[in-house]
Order: sequence, then structure tokens, then C-alpha cells
Amino acid sequence: MELATQVDAHLLRGCCVEAERSDVVAFQLEGLRAALNEPSNPHLTAVMEEVRAGSRTLRELADLSQVHQDRVPLILNPLNILLPCLSRSLRDVTSHYEDRTRSKVNRWRNMYHTMTNEAGGLSLPSRFMAYNQYLGCLRDLLVRCGVLPTIDVAHMLTFDHRSPNFDLNLLEKLRRQILRLRDARGIRKLAATCASRVPFPLTASAYRL
Repeated sequence: MELATQVDAHLLRGCCVEAERSDVVAFQLEGLRAALNEPSNPHLTAVMEEVRAGSRTLRELADLSQVHQDRVPLILNPLNILLPCLSRSLRDVTSHYEDRTRSKVNRWRNMYHTMTNEAGGLSLPSRFMAYNQYLGCLRDLLVRCGVLPTIDVAHMLTFDHRSPNFDLNLLEKLRRQILRLRDARGIRKLAATCASRVPFPLTASAYRL
């Protein structure tokens, strides 16, 4: 129980940290858009909007976790999967933004094409959209989805479908997509051990800020 409590606090604090990082990245992208003198650049605008939306959802998850504390264990391992990948993507954007060897126009172009290629062709806006869809699934899981008493750890969870908003198939599809992104960026694999009272694999050190 003590381990679960520590991981709970660590991951939920991570939501706040990445929300703040997202705000900084959105501000940097706004600066790039101004420098490009292309206020209607659709790709850059889409990335900015998704990063800002992600910041809001991360804060919402942290806030809702205080209200629905009994359901927090349901989202811990999914957060373990997402937060390191999201954090790396945000830090990569900042690294491209701070590359003084390139003009701001070329910083954006290099950022877009490099990060698209490393994701197997998944565009930069689509990457952050996937992150946000995943966060949205976790929000629905935390707030709306009832859980049956029987939990099979090996097969994740058995849900009753009280929420028309929660889509377990979508969550699994996005989970696999994010795991591929983790592999592409060399983020270490999650440990296979399970905490007995937590319905997903869980390790205290899986998320590093």
C-alpha cells in the first residue's frame, strides 16, 4: 500500500509537471509562428492547440484524482506508459526550438520532419492528438466507468459499460501506439511486475521527470 501511495503521488505530480512543460512549449511554438509570419500555418497551429489541450487535461486529471481517489489506481499504469513519452516529445520540441544553429524557419521544418520520421510517419500534430485522446480515455476511466469486483490482472480489467464515453478498445489501440513511440525514442520498457492491489503493472521508478 505504501508503494502504491508513493507512485500515486509521483505520477499525479508528474501530470502537473508535464502540464507546466506543455505551457512552456505552447509559448515557444507561438514564438515560432510569429517568426514564420504564417499565422495560418495549419500544422504548427494544430501542434500548438494539441499541446495546450494536453496541458488542460493533465491538470484536470490531477484535480479529479482528488475527488475520485478510490479509482486512482486504475489510471496509474496507463500514466506510467504515457508520461515519459509525452515528456520526451515536449523536451524534443524545446530542443529543436533552442537550436541556434538554424533559422527559426528551419527549426520548425527540422522539428516537424525529424519528429514525424522518428514516429514512423505519424505527423507531429497527430502524435499530440494521440496523447490527448489517451488522456481523455483516462479521464473517462477515472470519472465515469464502473468497475466490476472481479479484476483479472493478466487481462487488464473487466468493465461494466456504464459510460458511453469510455472506449476500452480505443485505449488499447492508443496504448500500443504510445509503446511504439517509446521504443522509437529509446525509452526503457516497463517492468513486468505487478502490485497486488493495483490492477495494472506498476513500478515506482517507471516515470522519471
